[in-house]
Amino acid sequence: MFSVIVLFGCHGIYTGYILINRASRPPPKLSWWAGHKEVRGEVRIGDGEVTNTLTVASLQRHHLDQSFICQASNDELAVPVTAAVTVDMTLPPMSVTLMGLDGPVSAGLGVTIRCVVVGARPEPKVTWWLDGRALRSTAERLRDDNNVTESQIVLVAVPEDQGRYLSCRAETPGLLQSSLEDGGNLVVHYVPEVKLSLGKNLNLKSIKEGMDVFFLCTINAKPAPSVVDWYHNENLMRSNSTKGVRVVNMSLVLNKVNRYSSGSYTCRASNTQGQGVSRPIRVEVQYSPVCKTGQRWVYPIARKEMVHVSCQVEAHPKQVSFEWKFNNSVEISNIPAAHITNNLTYSTGKESTLEYQRQKIDENKERLDN
Repeated sequence: MFSVIVLFGCHGIYTGYILINRASRPPPKLSWWAGHKEVRGEVRIGDGEVTNTLTVASLQRHHLDQSFICQASNDELAVPVTAAVTVDMTLPPMSVTLMGLDGPVSAGLGVTIRCVVVGARPEPKVTWWLDGRALRSTAERLRDDNNVTESQIVLVAVPEDQGRYLSCRAETPGLLQSSLEDGGNLVVHYVPEVKLSLGKNLNLKSIKEGMDVFFLCTINAKPAPSVVDWYHNENLMRSNSTKGVRVVNMSLVLNKVNRYSSGSYTCRASNTQGQGVSRPIRVEVQYSPVCKTGQRWVYPIARKEMVHVSCQVEAHPKQVSFEWKFNNSVEISNIPAAHITNNLTYSTGKESTLEYQRQKIDENKERLDN
């Protein structure tokens, strides 16, 4: 017995022949059998030989491993001589099924996707594709029944893979037009990507006290965020009309900002995959100098006594110019030079110090202002 490999759908042609001894009487009979059923072939008797050619048109899957027996006999009493041929076939895949892509996948987490190929012979070539780009499989195996091949990949999706088409393709080597594939569009869930921007026509370098400032939070997320929060210096913000704070959808509005509005602002969005945080925007509100709380206001002084009077302010920008004056209950005036023998001031940024020595005491109570 021997086997012959034929392609699916092609003709199988098998010829049996026998040499004739001229003394053979009667002439031998040559026939083909499939099991217990005789199959008609084309018999030719030539000079010294008899041939019987069997043609099986359009071989199908059920012909795989089928045996055809060629039998020669010239006497009903004699045991026939036989030879057999077994059909081995090259077959295309019957089905290709992608498994493990029934629901969404999480970006950054590996998920195993399987491709099951049924009916290909010999073992098919299986390739993976993502929007036309070839991927490398991580494992392949042939099942025990020699009829099913399984290939798999571990897919680590990124947000940009959302909607892309993932497919596996199987084809039998050497068999034209045997390619068959299955696939589907990826649904990728990912942590919100959050971007914070300042409103149009606003410049971070020129935000002044009393201006209106607004921010826009742009979010790319799947699924859509369930919570969007705003933070100022890591403190959660809520709409507050008294403080001039309004949270409207994806925007934050600050009415009439003041020096307490300075600081770091962020937008945070959360969905089932986690929380995304924007890069902070640092706001520095420019405002006029105001006296710093907690400093000394009263300096008792005797005639000819030296005193250092300090003035501290809060301001932005930090470089401040100082001018010292007398302030009594009637008016504010320059310090009379004739009344002062030593009048020096030292100013550094937001602080100024006056070295003052009073020569005489006026009847009216006086106060130093700057």
